[in-house]
Amino acid sequence: MKLPTPTLKSERFILREFTRFDATTLFPAFSDPELMRWWSRGPFESEKELADWLVPESGWDEGRSWAVAESNSGPAIARLAAMDRGPGLVEIGYLVTRPHHRRGVAKKR
Repeated sequence: MKLPTPTLKSERFILREFTRFDATTLFPAFSDPELMRWWSRGPFESEKELADWLVPESGWDEGRSWAVAESNSGPAIARLAAMDRGPGLVEIGYLVTRPHHRRGVAKKR
């Protein structure tokens, strides 16, 4: 069952539902073998392949996934996913585009 993707806002970022257009700005990161080293799969070969994965026709039933942007109309700069792994257990995954590394997008506190 596909869960709805709520829009979340902070002072710096908007977390919103993915569109197929987001594959254009995220493809350089998702096709980079170094950035994809610890991801759940290998690098993507094309923007279309990434778009099909980010926005599958049948939905994504493992949890929720957000495009991270700096404004309502801004391009995606990262992906954040929260996956249900059992009662009371959620796995968090994220990938930030290289131009936004070391800018506090996924900073530990």
